[in-house]
Amino acid sequence: MKFNSVNVNVGFQNISSFIDTGMLVIEKSGLSMISVSVISNTDDANFYIYQNIQMQSNTRISDGSWNTGTHVITLQLHNGDKIWRKKLQQQDSERLQQETNKLRHDVDTNLALLTTQLQQKFDFLQKSLVDEGKLNETKQNMLLLQEKYQTLEHNYNRLQQEHSLLQTKFIAMENEMKRSNNRTDNCEKKVLDLESYHNATETRFRAQGEELYLMKNKSLQVEQEMAAFKQLPNIKPLIEINTLQNTVKSLTSQTNSLSMKEQARSQDFLALFNITVGTTKTLTELSTNVNNRLYDVWNNQTAAIAAIENNLTNQLQSFQTNQNKAIIRLENMVRAAESRANGTHDLLQRQINKSVEKVAMTAFVPVDTSRLSVGSVVKFSDVKFSIGIRTPSSFKNTGKFVCEKSGLYIVSASMEMNYDFSEFHIDVNSKVFTKNSKHNSDYWHSTSVSIAIELNTNDTVWIQISHTSANIRGDLHSRFTIIKIQ
Repeated sequence: MKFNSVNVNVGFQNISSFIDTGMLVIEKSGLSMISVSVISNTDDANFYIYQNIQMQSNTRISDGSWNTGTHVITLQLHNGDKIWRKKLQQQDSERLQQETNKLRHDVDTNLALLTTQLQQKFDFLQKSLVDEGKLNETKQNMLLLQEKYQTLEHNYNRLQQEHSLLQTKFIAMENEMKRSNNRTDNCEKKVLDLESYHNATETRFRAQGEELYLMKNKSLQVEQEMAAFKQLPNIKPLIEINTLQNTVKSLTSQTNSLSMKEQARSQDFLALFNITVGTTKTLTELSTNVNNRLYDVWNNQTAAIAAIENNLTNQLQSFQTNQNKAIIRLENMVRAAESRANGTHDLLQRQINKSVEKVAMTAFVPVDTSRLSVGSVVKFSDVKFSIGIRTPSSFKNTGKFVCEKSGLYIVSASMEMNYDFSEFHIDVNSKVFTKNSKHNSDYWHSTSVSIAIELNTNDTVWIQISHTSANIRGDLHSRFTIIKIQ
């Protein structure tokens, strides 16, 4: 059957082929809802929806008046699948059941593969985002550390220059101290020479003193002899007296000369002693000054070295503290980023899971059901397609769909009935949501309805007979479809 007039087209590139052939070629794989409505006045007409060569749904228009037949089903479609509607008079239920089971298996396999591929892509994307964030934060922290390292290096170079200046001053002071030591050695050598000269002079002075002592003894002896001569009763001749006098004068002159020499030697010794005392005092003052200057140089150098060491130690400790703080801050930022990434990952994972989770089911009344009383729940126990529903057996047994995942759903029901004024409702949690009825004919006729509704977890949806009892056509003629679209 061809639908030549296409009013709206979104996402289909080769729509002209559908207009020409009536077959819609699927261009994007996924879970799809298919709805077809046909108005016909052909008596006992059957219309089928085909996927490739497999029949998926049937609608019957039984009387000869103008009536509407509607299909609403959900299918897992793949690229290249062909969907069309065809008017037929016969069907092969057993073959359809086998092909439906095969389709269900293919759908499950493809869905599992699609979920795995999507999860892998999401993990790769999330890892890339996290790695990029960590890399940017690491680069910023490395730049900060590099700036701190450059500052520390500048301070170290400045301290090294100051240390070089102090070392130069220390070398100059050391050279000056060596020169002072040399001068001290020269002075000590001169003092030793003076002491040697002093000792030699003192030796000569002692020798002259002894010689003077001998001369004094001789003079006393001569005086004693003169006294003895004077006491002699007889004086020797005058010549001997003159000789003695001359001898005494000579001794007196020698004695005076020795006395004068002794006085000169005493003055020389005194002068030498004064020179020695002055030299010793000078050496003492020089030694004291040199020691004081060396002590000052040592203290200054020790204080400068201690200050440099303290400064370097403080800067190294400050750098190490800042580095530890930066590392701790970086670790905290990494943990916070990981926490945010994990939270974002969980949120995105939940959103993705919610967006990609598929909930859909298409079920049929398996056989003709006669005189279904008012208030009865219609049981669509032949579930042809189901995905994302954990308990389809409960729906088969009770005819009530229990929502397991909240969201926006489309609910569609189509039933073929032959009682005039037959009516059914879509009930949600025991409240009538919509009504649909068949009028003015006792022929088999399809009546369809589709609604959009927000369902929460554990909400219940079912189809219920109202107004009058009804005969319901089974097999592919009466169907129930629900699909989660958001």
